[in-house]
Amino acid sequence: MSSSESVRDRAPLLVTRDETLLDQLLRLTAAAGVTPEVVPDPGLLRPAWVGSSLVVVGPDLAVAVAQLALPRRDQVYVVLTEPDPAVYPVAVDIGVEKVLVLPQAEPWLRDRLADAADGARATGRTVCVVGGCGGAGASTFAAGLGAAAARAGLQVLLVDGDPLGGGLDLAVGSEDTIGVRWPTLMGTSGRVSAPSLKDALPAHGSLAVLSWDRGDLVSVPPTAVSGVVAAGRRGSDLVVVDLPRRLEASAQEALLAADITYLVLPAEVRAVAAAGRLARELVRYAARVEVVVRGPGPAGLDGAQVADSLRLPLAVEMRPDKGAVSDIDLGRGPWSRGRGQLARACRTVLRQQALVGRAAA
Repeated sequence: MSSSESVRDRAPLLVTRDETLLDQLLRLTAAAGVTPEVVPDPGLLRPAWVGSSLVVVGPDLAVAVAQLALPRRDQVYVVLTEPDPAVYPVAVDIGVEKVLVLPQAEPWLRDRLADAADGARATGRTVCVVGGCGGAGASTFAAGLGAAAARAGLQVLLVDGDPLGGGLDLAVGSEDTIGVRWPTLMGTSGRVSAPSLKDALPAHGSLAVLSWDRGDLVSVPPTAVSGVVAAGRRGSDLVVVDLPRRLEASAQEALLAADITYLVLPAEVRAVAAAGRLARELVRYAARVEVVVRGPGPAGLDGAQVADSLRLPLAVEMRPDKGAVSDIDLGRGPWSRGRGQLARACRTVLRQQALVGRAAA
């Protein structure tokens, strides 16, 4: 298959003869930065049906498309300019995901078309990391997780969601690397281009980092967080978000988008007491919360006991890794250590999430 054929096959299909509807759809595709293939004859639809990024069907040709009995696929939409209940039975026959009515659905459809321009479908996983107490080592774990995933060949976006933390750019050794920081993205609202974001951020191999500058900015709007995480899911295999213990609106937005959240703490009685209060907040927003324990503690607590006290599953227990902490303090980041307690714990978590196989772990 030639390069031009590959691009054409991925293009969205607009299946309609209605010139008014087509004008609206072409305006949306132009705004999304994608060039569609217009199919005014359903008889020409079958060859491109499976390979296209998405399909938009007008009500004028919906019955004809249903009669073709094409294979079921995702991202097929019937688009109307005014509500019409008669279309819904036909839409079921086609196997559409949604029936959309313009102009109300324009922003949603524009975002889906823009995803086609990226050539991605938000398939990456999102992980949030939160410290159960002060000095828990959550940022170190987040940096280690990103580094371990990058070493395994994954595309990773590491997001610093804690404005009062030490800075994840320092943790991975990219503080002097030129690139975009949070202040540049303050006004972000809605969809963010995944390739543009990745190209703009400081990177260390396949790990891109969005952190803070050394200015006075101490928060970003939830819309900016949502846009960045969504772009990361489209353009990366893994998004890791390091969050503060105070769950304000932007942190809540990240938790809502996460597949799993890790609560990191040492195996100490006071740490467990502090983490208990935070855990009750986390489960209000996070789909799943698991515990990462650094232990055993001075009183003999181990990971299983800590997790049981918090009534949360134990993801992994690890002993303190002074070498990894030293590397981070010296500006080397966690890159030089593919071994040690931190690296092993991070590989275990990646294996649990089916992001790396046993051979890579």
